[in-house]
Amino acid sequence: MKTTTRLHSVHAFAALVLALALTVPAAAQAPKNPTKDQVKATGTLSIEGECQVLTDDSGQRFALVGDLGGAANGDRVTVSGSVGERTTCVQGATIKVEKVEAEKAGEGHGTAPVGSPGHGTINVRGTLTTEGVECQALRGDDGQLYTLTGDLQGFKAGDEVRVMGTVVEVSTCQQGTTIAVQHIKADKAKGDGGKDQGELLRLTGTLTSEGVECQAFRSDKGALFTLTGDLKGFKTGDRVAVTGRVVQVSTCQQGTTLAVQSIKPAE
Repeated sequence: MKTTTRLHSVHAFAALVLALALTVPAAAQAPKNPTKDQVKATGTLSIEGECQVLTDDSGQRFALVGDLGGAANGDRVTVSGSVGERTTCVQGATIKVEKVEAEKAGEGHGTAPVGSPGHGTINVRGTLTTEGVECQALRGDDGQLYTLTGDLQGFKAGDEVRVMGTVVEVSTCQQGTTIAVQHIKADKAKGDGGKDQGELLRLTGTLTSEGVECQAFRSDKGALFTLTGDLKGFKTGDRVAVTGRVVQVSTCQQGTTLAVQSIKPAE
């Protein structure tokens, strides 16, 4: 009799345990992590129209949504936040910004804190051209090709401008030296080294093989010039019309060097 009573007790206890297990909420049995994926990226900030973009040191681009806390175009920063919905600004991921930290001098690539010109700051005068594949191109009065990211304030190819910004070490522009623009303004000055520096010339003549370091150009009046910049596939023997600015200091070592703004077949 006692044995039967014990068996009934065991069965009743097992039934009670089973009933309690069935009444436990599913959420308690399989808890979920309510937090979203967190992202942290360090790189260079660029303001591209209405888009805030961070390009990290591997070249990956992130669209940023939210308050950047005073960080400016060209600043190197570390951004922390959560994954956001994709935008039309970039093809990559979007970060919903929660925290922005300026990279301190001496850290990372040694760039300066947010708001300071720091290392890598550059000031260039030149003419906006159509040479850019991915970004707006600037042919400097020094003959060098630059590409620009950021807000260009409505300036377009053909405008003479002065640009101040920071050099971008990793860029999708794929050409020349890329500048993250902080300031841009119209500038029709002739340069600082003499009245002939930056003089705009329009010449007709023939491309020749006389150049040692650069493509040579003999004008119809017999003067020898050397050319820097995009020659649009023209080669020695072609008769062309060239528009360009005089470069006072050049590695071409011959004649008068022109930074080519446009070149086309001569009429």
